[in-house]
Amino acid sequence: MCVCAAGWVASAAPLQQTDVAASPAWLLHLDADALRPTAVGQYILDEMDKPAARARLAIFQLIFSFDLRTQLHGLTLYGSSPAPEDGVLIVYADFDRPGW
Repeated sequence: MCVCAAGWVASAAPLQQTDVAASPAWLLHLDADALRPTAVGQYILDEMDKPAARARLAIFQLIFSFDLRTQLHGLTLYGSSPAPEDGVLIVYADFDRPGW
């Protein structure tokens, strides 16, 4: 699976059709900015605020240099065929760039 990071996105992340191949076989998009204020989004944030989840999030943040709770704007996952190895994940987030 190929992973692309678009760290320049600073606003809500609706589906960016120009980032996706012309005719994907399948597509899944999550607009994290739009999800956060909903009841489901608040539930997810509350679960992420529990001690066990906080410890895992701290490790994730240490490795990837961004906070899933606040800096993730959206995710787009698509493929040009049904084969999983043809899948592409695009992450829209504000990444910290220490030393870059």
